[in-house]
Amino acid sequence: MNALRIFRSIWMVWAGIIFLLPLLGGCQNDELPDEIRTVDEAYKAIVGNWEWKKSLVINRRQGNTLVQTPKSEGITKQYVFQRNKSMQYIENGSILWKSEYEIEVNETKLRLQILETGFSTGISFNSDTLVFINRVFGDNEFYIRK
Repeated sequence: MNALRIFRSIWMVWAGIIFLLPLLGGCQNDELPDEIRTVDEAYKAIVGNWEWKKSLVINRRQGNTLVQTPKSEGITKQYVFQRNKSMQYIENGSILWKSEYEIEVNETKLRLQILETGFSTGISFNSDTLVFINRVFGDNEFYIRK
């Protein structure tokens, strides 16, 4: 009888460990090794081809969010970022403009400065997704690495 009680206790401890470890590990979001924390890391992460997947646009008049996609808008968009801090914007397969770019930290948030146009936007990275964040209007554009 004691052996059975000990076995059950040990089994419950191991079952608890097996189920709790993934949950505890998921709470460690601040320690993810692939999280972009510095400007140097952002420069390394942004290099490559990025294809537009969707935009979330806040419709203030109707109080809802519009979802725009290449299919709904009838266009494709792409950004190509080079290691030498040059970039291209491509729409429907045609290069519309080229520019130099800079990344800076503004109030602990990353910002992309497009020098040719003077445009500045917040950016964030999530796995293979680059997000352009318009903090003024709350709009976001999502691009997937090609």
